[in-house]
Amino acid sequence: MASADHHPHAHMLTLPKPSSHQLPGALILCLLTLLLFTSLRTCAPAQITQLPAVKTTVPIPKPPRGNIDPALPVLALAQSPPHVQRVVQHLRTIKSWNPLAGFRGGRTFRNLEGVLPKRAVYREYDVLPNLAGVPRGAERIVVDATRRNFYYTSDHYTTFTQILLP
Repeated sequence: MASADHHPHAHMLTLPKPSSHQLPGALILCLLTLLLFTSLRTCAPAQITQLPAVKTTVPIPKPPRGNIDPALPVLALAQSPPHVQRVVQHLRTIKSWNPLAGFRGGRTFRNLEGVLPKRAVYREYDVLPNLAGVPRGAERIVVDATRRNFYYTSDHYTTFTQILLP
């Protein structure tokens, strides 16, 4: 047996073996120490990384011309049905509010449904020609006579879409 001076592990620190009543306390101390080091490692201040500025390539749309009601859907005149475009183009060029020849229109629309903006004077127009023995259909153009805003309904005044003019 080698002496302590010649033993290969003689330079290491040796601790006395804990007694059985010290063992739970030592385990708790080890766990608390481990928890402390873990929390210090994970709770360190985060490094802030400066991200490069994002360049937008999408142009910001220009606000539409005219008085747009945000509560109503909007449809560009060019995207509306051709028979609707024809009536709107006619109404944009007249001053007397007469309908196209062979069409009904020009009567006051009272907005009893309350779907369109309040405090306006409206006139209504059929978008299909008046033919004897053929029902008028549900499609109409309603015009705000003061602001010259045009509204289209395909379901006889239940819903409206505002026509966006070019």
